[in-house]
Amino acid sequence: MKDSPKLDLAGEYYDRFDEALASRYDGKTFKDGFAEIEKRFAKLRRGDSRRLQVEDVLEIFSHDLPYFEDWTTPDRKELEIAMQGRDGTTVPELIYQLKSTGEKQEVELITQIRHGFRELSLMALVLHHVFPRRYAMCSHHLASLLYIANAETVPKFYVEYCRELKLWGEKASRRRLSAVETEFALWTWYRFSNYGRDEERRKHRNRLFRDPWVADRRAFRVAESLKGRSRIDLARSYVPIDANVAAAIAYIELERTIRQILHRDDVHEMKDDDFRALVKELPMSALPSGRQELLDLWKGNSKGRSKGRNAVIHGTATLNPADAVEIIRGVSDFIDRQQI
Repeated sequence: MKDSPKLDLAGEYYDRFDEALASRYDGKTFKDGFAEIEKRFAKLRRGDSRRLQVEDVLEIFSHDLPYFEDWTTPDRKELEIAMQGRDGTTVPELIYQLKSTGEKQEVELITQIRHGFRELSLMALVLHHVFPRRYAMCSHHLASLLYIANAETVPKFYVEYCRELKLWGEKASRRRLSAVETEFALWTWYRFSNYGRDEERRKHRNRLFRDPWVADRRAFRVAESLKGRSRIDLARSYVPIDANVAAAIAYIELERTIRQILHRDDVHEMKDDDFRALVKELPMSALPSGRQELLDLWKGNSKGRSKGRNAVIHGTATLNPADAVEIIRGVSDFIDRQQI
């Protein structure tokens, strides 16, 4: 069997960042601009007392950098007011406090900094330059790729995004990358996998999606995003994606619920006669509308539909979203009546 490809974000993508920049910005790589802004913020990062200034932020929007082309340059007067912060603590002071803070305080500080800057994108761009090992710009395309979707607040979303970047920079790269370097590498991957010849795009997509660590990590992130959701909610979420999968999840949950009511733990392939026997055992208190309604739901006889559980599970029927919604609604109604 052919080995799965191993992703190297550093060698395959971060080291080709200039190439991706040139393809996006008409041949420009902004080398001089990046060098100058790095010098400016390196001094800021090294200093014990130096605080971020309005001029530092405005320099990010120099014509020698790509941010000028993709962001709206802040108005100086509005930026001065925003950086004064609230409750007597300035935004530069809050950012300075981020140098050494625990996880709980980190979210609190970033919440206040975002309130000062009034938007996530500007705050993220500034933190990207002040603390490049920890924070990045925050691309929603890449957040989707990393499955950062279920954070309770915008600051928590941003912190989780940056932490995930750092993890990828450690685990999906032959040499360790910072949060910013990982974001640049993934942006380069995004460019290569979405622009150019079909063969090249396919190669880059396979390189990432077939990497064993990436596959396991994305699966973990998907599972994390579903925490707290019922199986019926999961079935509903699949309706527009795959109606058969949505209905299959609902039918599995129907079987599980019936076995739970009857305290039955014998699990085997369920045939029509088996299901009929289980329904016959159910107390009438579990069947306010009678046994036949549940049997019709199983067989798919409701409203003339002939696409029941076995056809769905074994793939002999192709459901449309309306079919799946009807099945899910029937299963949900049955489950909601139970007290188990």
